[in-house]
Amino acid sequence: MSRRVDIAINQSDTSVFPATQRRLVLPPPTDAAISQGPRGLESVTLSLPTSPDQSYDLISKLGALTTDVTAAGVRLARGRVEDVQIGDDGAQLVALGAWNELSDRLYTGLWSASGTPGWFPASPSADPLLATNRTPEMYAIEISERIVISTTKGASYANGADVGGVAFRVPDNGARQIIGMQFALTQLLPTDWELRLNIYSPAATTPFTEPSAGLLVTSAYYLTFVGADMVELYILNNTGAASAPAGETGDWYAQISDIRLVTTTTTTVNTTTTGPTASGIGVTIPVASTANMYVGQQLRLIGLVFDDGEIITVSSITSPTALVADVRDFRAIGSTLRGFYVPPNEVVASLLAYSATSGGVLSSSTAFISASPRDLFNA
Repeated sequence: MSRRVDIAINQSDTSVFPATQRRLVLPPPTDAAISQGPRGLESVTLSLPTSPDQSYDLISKLGALTTDVTAAGVRLARGRVEDVQIGDDGAQLVALGAWNELSDRLYTGLWSASGTPGWFPASPSADPLLATNRTPEMYAIEISERIVISTTKGASYANGADVGGVAFRVPDNGARQIIGMQFALTQLLPTDWELRLNIYSPAATTPFTEPSAGLLVTSAYYLTFVGADMVELYILNNTGAASAPAGETGDWYAQISDIRLVTTTTTTVNTTTTGPTASGIGVTIPVASTANMYVGQQLRLIGLVFDDGEIITVSSITSPTALVADVRDFRAIGSTLRGFYVPPNEVVASLLAYSATSGGVLSSSTAFISASPRDLFNA
């Protein structure tokens, strides 16, 4: 006995939550083909005897259409309509299964970026959000395993202008913004020069400034701020007059290393030491909790008073209340450890939500989502 097969074309409405599905009124298909593979549904191809107006209406709804194939009330296949071809006899629709949909539909979302890849010398030609007083040609800028911005011999820098720096931007069409930053700083700038951090969303604000007293400073920072599409680190003359630093190129500089940018601060490392922390190699650090820590993670360690902090790298976790790392300076009990952690389940939840709004279905577990091991090493 044959079973009735029903084929429906549905339009997703994502303007409400949860998203709804509305069945479109269309003539029944004259031909249908379902392709299965090792990861479930690969595609559904339908030929519909639609009118020209109906065909063009389907094209206008691409990205919001799904097709459901059911028999005796049991769903046989569901896919997102990826392509509509118009012919003399109507329209041909191709809907992809969840695996093919995810491999075909681009998901763009920055979660964590460490190191210097993606940073570029800041100038208006590199990004129109950057002001015209960005003059990277007046500085020596190095972007390698670290970032170094230094003044050049014989140059004269106008007050509050002639800015030299670097910037990092989230990917185009990315839905996530930068809300956290961690880095180590070694700075030797002329008196009353400054290192600043600008964030752009899209207007520029300055949540961080490190003024110089003409002395060498070594410090570390853990910062959170409102969502930004771009961040910029730069140095400038703030003396109130023109400044022509004496010496050779590279004598005056800001060096930034151990950089990490994140777009989530839902889960972080925030604990204190429960005993003194010695300086040295392979130091055991007693803490209240090692929650959200992992080997290779970089954390900011800072004492209670008169301390600019340092970045340490977790080499091992020996118990729920102890970790091992190389430490530059001794610190007393009660010092603070802060660091970022990107939970894999948060990334997966975002991907699932994105797929749902685009008409995708992952209930059959045909999607494989992996996290690069480099992410566990702040890469």
